[in-house]
Amino acid sequence: AAASSALPPAVGVGALLLPLGALAHAALSVREESLLVIQGLGVQLSTRFWGRAREEFADVAAISEVFLGEAVRLDRCHFYLACLLHGESAAPRLIVAFPHLRPRLVELERCYRGVRFILWGEAEADAGAGDAVT
Repeated sequence: AAASSALPPAVGVGALLLPLGALAHAALSVREESLLVIQGLGVQLSTRFWGRAREEFADVAAISEVFLGEAVRLDRCHFYLACLLHGESAAPRLIVAFPHLRPRLVELERCYRGVRFILWGEAEADAGAGDAVT
């Protein structure tokens, strides 16, 4: 009688995997993304997950360009803010701000103008935000 009331092994495994999957999703979920720009120093990108953080710093001397771009997929289009980094010994590379949260274009344009103003003193009219996104 005790054997007939026990759950099948597949149900027990499923009941165990569901909470583990929820914990893994929470651990990998992004809580916060930030962009810190310090005049004369550089740009710091931070991503905070539950229980851990990832930060990346780019020196102002290594930043050759800040731009808005668009990534087109089959069913949607995402805009992004990126910094093109160059190094004397390494190949050029991109760092993308807010890769997980994907803010709207209006917010990205404000960040774009602010970053360019702080790093290089470009006024809004000089920044060319309208030229970067067509």
